[in-house]
Amino acid sequence: MIYASVKGKNKKLFEKGLLNTLNDSYDFKDDHSLFDYVINRGHEKSATVCISNKRDQIIKDYSDLIDAGLQPRYNTSIPQILKNLHAYYNLNHESQFSLLIYIDRTKTHTVFTMGDQLFESREFNKGLYYFSNTLKEISLSNNGEADAESNAMHFLSYYGIGAETTDTNIQDGFPFKKAQSILEHLALSFTEDIKEAIYFFENVLTHDGFSIQPIDQVYISGPGSHIKNLDKVLCDELRICLLYTSPSPRDLSTSRMPSSA
Repeated sequence: MIYASVKGKNKKLFEKGLLNTLNDSYDFKDDHSLFDYVINRGHEKSATVCISNKRDQIIKDYSDLIDAGLQPRYNTSIPQILKNLHAYYNLNHESQFSLLIYIDRTKTHTVFTMGDQLFESREFNKGLYYFSNTLKEISLSNNGEADAESNAMHFLSYYGIGAETTDTNIQDGFPFKKAQSILEHLALSFTEDIKEAIYFFENVLTHDGFSIQPIDQVYISGPGSHIKNLDKVLCDELRICLLYTSPSPRDLSTSRMPSSA
């Protein structure tokens, strides 16, 4: 999903301009790509575009669903849901640039908004399981996969990242110091992907003719946001100078940070 600045007095000219943008900036391949878009008249980002370079696979999947008696319907996206929630809770902050981070189980979504507008979104394949699966690999429990999974989730929520003290060397079936060392390494790798997303958003703004704007707020949500102290690691690594928790405990947190993070 991308958000493009496109000009065109009518639909035909608009679509021509959109195709030029896709070809120039998003590796659009006529023979292997599909796209659909919605026009947002009056917004800086005048087109919201869904694009994929897996045309043959999408057509096959669609045909398989039809053959099985299922009719595919419109389905919204995580970025759009996050944008709607953010706009609802920030009705009086129309000009603020915000970074929304949704840490899901298998991936993380990053969304860049200004007021009620979606500017860009990106995702990477690191989520809650990125931390828990690695932790399970050093489990000392002999009670099977389910027990190791439960212990990993408890360790992440109760001790999390950067815990300095413990009563014993083993906690929840994990060697405590080794677990902490591994989690700190994973957290730093995770924040590097967040930094890459910010850099990507800034490059898109520059390419579209906008000046780079400082991000006023950062919101963290999703299952992975419950990893204890992950928000503090993000604050330190992204040089966030202010942090507070929203009305929904440990669901959304918001911070201020410079765009050069």
